[in-house]
Amino acid sequence: MRTPEGKLKDIVKAELTRRGYWRAGTAKPENVVGWYYMPANNGYGVSGIPDFMGHCRGRYFSIETKPPGKGMTPNQKVRDREIRGSGGLNFLVRTEEDLLEALEVVEG
Repeated sequence: MRTPEGKLKDIVKAELTRRGYWRAGTAKPENVVGWYYMPANNGYGVSGIPDFMGHCRGRYFSIETKPPGKGMTPNQKVRDREIRGSGGLNFLVRTEEDLLEALEVVEG
C-alpha cells in the first residue's frame, strides 16, 4: 500500500508530465516545458535533498513532499535555506493545491 507521501509524489509526477516536463532518463516528449529529477535516497550523499529537483525556462526549482500536517526535517530546512539563498525556488508540497500554486510560481 502506498503511503500518503508516496501518493503525493505520484500526483507531482503526473502533473509535471501533464504540463510537459521531461523526467530525467526518459524519452523527450514534444513541447518540453521543463525538466525534473528525483534523487535517490540511499544513504549516500547530502541529507535533506528535496524529493524533486527541476528546471523550467531558466528557473531552478525543487519540491519536498510531505503528508498534510508534516513539516521539513532539520536537514531539509538547511537545504531549503541553501536553495533559496542561491536564488532557487523550493516548495513544501502537502496537497495538490500546494503543487498547483508552486508550479504557478515556477512557470510565472
